[in-house]
Amino acid sequence: MNRIISSIICLLSTLISFSQTSKNVISEYTYIAPTSLSLDQAKAIALQRAKIQVIADEYGTIISQTNHTQISNNSNNTEIDFQSIGLSDLRGEWVETFGKPEYDITYSDELLCIHVIVKGKIRQINEFYAPIKTKLLRNSTDLRFESTEFRNNDDFYLYLASPINGYLSVYLIDNCNNAFCLLPYARQQDGVYQIEANKEYIFFSKECSSLHDTTLVDEYVMTCNDVVEYNRIAVIFSENKFIKSADISISEDLPRTLQLQDLNLWVAKARNHDLKMQYFEIPFTITP
Repeated sequence: MNRIISSIICLLSTLISFSQTSKNVISEYTYIAPTSLSLDQAKAIALQRAKIQVIADEYGTIISQTNHTQISNNSNNTEIDFQSIGLSDLRGEWVETFGKPEYDITYSDELLCIHVIVKGKIRQINEFYAPIKTKLLRNSTDLRFESTEFRNNDDFYLYLASPINGYLSVYLIDNCNNAFCLLPYARQQDGVYQIEANKEYIFFSKECSSLHDTTLVDEYVMTCNDVVEYNRIAVIFSENKFIKSADISISEDLPRTLQLQDLNLWVAKARNHDLKMQYFEIPFTITP
């Protein structure tokens, strides 16, 4: 008896790398949101798709497909596993946003329609960045507990691994446009966290920390003061050393903080000088 398992994985990813050309652009996109999404979630998706669309229009995409077949014998049964992986990779990246995106929110047949206009700078890419592997972990440092859905009083950890040596900074961006610097830790003085190649890191856990002085490690518990909070983890990585943006301490109970607008401005300037710097975000929610 033959059992054929077919899976098609479609990935839309921006593979970032060295840049040679940049361009100021204006992009518009209309997103019809399903009823399962909140307004904030729908706006975030509309904005992301507007950025992706203009990059694809200006620089194009690379389409490829790879097939893998594995045949195994078990007793009298032959099993055939077939996997087809389709990749659609952008040839450019979004570097900087000018001003604030403009949203027009309407309803059509009880569906939420989000029209967004965003201005910014994009640039062409020619070579791939090193792939950085990250996972958000909930209530355990075991990788099986990866999650983007947290509840009030859940412990929060971040897993990261890189194939090359580099430097790292991590921020939590809340729904009030505050950017909290989670890494480097608040009492570290170097302004950036150094990463070794091919090493697995669990951040925000003293028990799993690779630091000799574990008293420097900040540990975090997620809190929620609303029905649901939509947050993002921003990861900044480069094989070149950089120093994080200036921030301030506003409370002993909170990480050092700056406004998202100031972080975005710093990231844009830093990436203009460092073509190997990559920036990506991981959205997650917190509920009571």
